[in-house]
Amino acid sequence: MHNLSNTITKPTRITEISSTSLDPIIISNSINYITADTLEVPINISDHFATFIHLDFNTYHNKSFQRKIYLYKRANFRQLNHDISNIDWDEVWNVDDAIDKITDKFTSKLDELIEQYIPSKIITVRSKDKPWFTPEIKKYIRIRDRLRKKALKSKRTDHLSA
Repeated sequence: MHNLSNTITKPTRITEISSTSLDPIIISNSINYITADTLEVPINISDHFATFIHLDFNTYHNKSFQRKIYLYKRANFRQLNHDISNIDWDEVWNVDDAIDKITDKFTSKLDELIEQYIPSKIITVRSKDKPWFTPEIKKYIRIRDRLRKKALKSKRTDHLSA
């Protein structure tokens, strides 16, 4: 019914006078599973059997991906602001154009200036990083590693502290 089926075929509650299936596991017929069954549970915990299902599926985890980040600390904002203020905005805001075309022109002009005056780099984002491994922790690890490299080059231990 509705492309769904119950995977539990045994009764999940058995008494002296009846046995009923009260705890179904219902899945789509298109889902493959290896086994589904019941487990006996001590009577002081529950008067129902526990139900379980072992699904058969493969997961795809993208190990890493790359993205572009902008290095705002090295940006030339003075020149960027100058060039933005010198744009002929009447050319961009042509009232005869559809709003989508105006938006595309505006975005294109802004992107062009951003590429020109704000340096960028490609970074690799790894999906296996632990949740507690925050960008701040990564930043301090990079600082530590740079200071260590500097100390090794100069052979001075005072370079080990910031």
